[in-house]
Amino acid sequence: MLPIILSALCALLWASTGIFVKLLHDLDVTTMLFGRFALASVLALIVSQFVKINRDALNGKMRLITALLMVFYYVSATYAFYLAPVAVAALTVAAAPLFTLIIRLGRKEAIYRHEIIGFGMAFIGLVVFLGQGQGNSPATTDLSNTLTGASLGLLAALLRAVYSSVLWSYQQSGQHISTQQSNRDILLLGTVLLLPFVVSTPSAWLSFDHSSPMWLNLLGLLGLAWLATYIPNILNSMASVAINPTLHNMIGMSTPIAASIMAWVFLGESQTLLSLAAMLWVLLGIGLSMISPARYRKKR
Repeated sequence: MLPIILSALCALLWASTGIFVKLLHDLDVTTMLFGRFALASVLALIVSQFVKINRDALNGKMRLITALLMVFYYVSATYAFYLAPVAVAALTVAAAPLFTLIIRLGRKEAIYRHEIIGFGMAFIGLVVFLGQGQGNSPATTDLSNTLTGASLGLLAALLRAVYSSVLWSYQQSGQHISTQQSNRDILLLGTVLLLPFVVSTPSAWLSFDHSSPMWLNLLGLLGLAWLATYIPNILNSMASVAINPTLHNMIGMSTPIAASIMAWVFLGESQTLLSLAAMLWVLLGIGLSMISPARYRKKR
């Protein structure tokens, strides 16, 4: 039960991204991404001074590969939401469980009927739920941007699925994975890779003009970095080694639901009865996927 709770908390905290992004003004996407990684890296380095980080089974090459998977996941998902309508981006990013099933099929692992039905139910529920929100959005969207954003959303889903599958495979083979080390690798690598792009991109948030929203941006970035990146990033790795990747990513499909509830509570955004029914349908699909055989749970 604990791994499922960790996975659910990961989805919940990732859902808070939208709340903190609402606090940001005149901040380009690249600078926002860099601030997210950099501030989370600072916290990771501080924590590493007080918490012993054990080395894991991943060699230098695999540490780099797994870190790159999650760095590009964040970049792809962020630009997906920037380019495509929210409904399109959210649906494509939510396709991660489908990719885990394809990976398992390629490995000739057993795939169970309730997993397929559960994913189908949850995905249909998200289509209805997100379609409700899209109905209130402007219809003028650029087709090229939409297709690019959708492609990036699918790429993000694939990257997350591969990351979860790799960590799960190592853990199942009896090799220890240090989630703290993985977290630090991801955040530091993201900071280093994005730094050249930020240096070449002037950003209004650095201005000290009293009329500038600098302090509001800083507050939003701190929340985005610490609550919506640092903590869920660790939880994502912990859940990836504790439960099979299909189930973990199925639980992740609740992120748009949690984000909508947060927007309702904190931002006053309304919900329709159809939206609430779709939310329940998504949760039922996720619940169905949790009925997994014992051999797909963590070996103890």
